[in-house]
Amino acid sequence: MAITPEQFQEKIKGMVRAHYATTRTPMLLAHLGSAIEKEQAWPDDRGQRSLKHLITETCGPDLQIV
Repeated sequence: MAITPEQFQEKIKGMVRAHYATTRTPMLLAHLGSAIEKEQAWPDDRGQRSLKHLITETCGPDLQIV
């Protein structure tokens, strides 16, 4: 089920916060993508954009991909 871009932004930020609340190891983009897929949390306006592109557009500057 697709979600709104605003819900996607909050969902991603929550997943990243939860990850770093328990560990200092880097969160891999592939693992984040798998979690999003499992929860069917892709935004309804995803189109052909990659996860990296979506995060850059919707979650920046709060989240940065290194």
